[in-house]
Amino acid sequence: MTAVAVNGRFRHLEPGGYRRYADEVSTRIPGATVFQPSHRYARGLRGRTWEQSVLARRSHDHVLFSPANSGPIHHHRQVVVLHDIYTLQRPEWFDPNLCRFQRRFLPRLVANAQRVVVPSMDVANRVSLQLRTPAHKVVPVAPAVGTPFGLDTDPARRAALAERLGLADGQPLVTGLVSASVRKNSSHTLAVLAEARRRTGAVVAVAGHDDRPRAVAGGARPSHPDVIDLGSLNDHDLAAFYALADVFVSLPLGEGYGMPIAEAAACGASIVASPVPAATESLEGHCTVVEATDLYQAVTAIEWALAEDSAAAAAARYAAATSWTWRQASDRINRLLKELND
Repeated sequence: MTAVAVNGRFRHLEPGGYRRYADEVSTRIPGATVFQPSHRYARGLRGRTWEQSVLARRSHDHVLFSPANSGPIHHHRQVVVLHDIYTLQRPEWFDPNLCRFQRRFLPRLVANAQRVVVPSMDVANRVSLQLRTPAHKVVPVAPAVGTPFGLDTDPARRAALAERLGLADGQPLVTGLVSASVRKNSSHTLAVLAEARRRTGAVVAVAGHDDRPRAVAGGARPSHPDVIDLGSLNDHDLAAFYALADVFVSLPLGEGYGMPIAEAAACGASIVASPVPAATESLEGHCTVVEATDLYQAVTAIEWALAEDSAAAAAARYAAATSWTWRQASDRINRLLKELND
């Protein structure tokens, strides 16, 4: 049987959904060899060049798993994960140079790959239509929720975070994530949280990474004077952040899946979210869906969530968010890799 290789360039990505998906799945591929560039050759044009030259050569005799929207275009036994194709569909959200590159690169990558894994049926339909890809070649494999996200987050971390926020006993907390990426709609999310603070008296807070990828259109990560900004949090502190929250607000203009929605729900938070198809559908109705740009609708939904939440509702959200596991997702991808070996 041919060995499996993993395109390890993802290990140099900033923390987020792409990185988590790649980490969780690649560690569950039995006997896989991870080929990883040095930090110097991981990003931008150097990273692309490494994939098309060094990785292509080293993985030539392997079945290759490329889990983060890229890979060698001439590798013909490759399973590629495409989380979204917004660089083709919404180029105004990204650097123009990246979009020009992707218009040439993605069709060739998808055409030569044996299978294209996507996080949802919505993305599968987009890939099939935009890139004229046979439906049987595009395989939805949703991400899952794993540790440390759940109802049993570290009490000491929760207490430390509550102290940092100045959160009094019984005082509600409404949270969100912010980013420099236009599609994350962070300025509007901050305005919603500030208005929720004014109307409910809740503490409102956000977290998010400070580094702006060069491929993202826009300036620095936005902020608001009435919203506490905790900056970058590691996964364990992020889980505590979700677990402390009474309501988690996520209002992106577009997502491939929306992993923070599922992770926050697994930690017990009520969810107010824009219609991100896969993540909101995975919660089986245990969230409130609002229009991404409607401030009044979002703030009203927050007020309802604060008034009506219960321990039973939190348990139901946890059950819905964790019904699909990383083991199940990895098993599905391992079957695809095995098919290329047969």
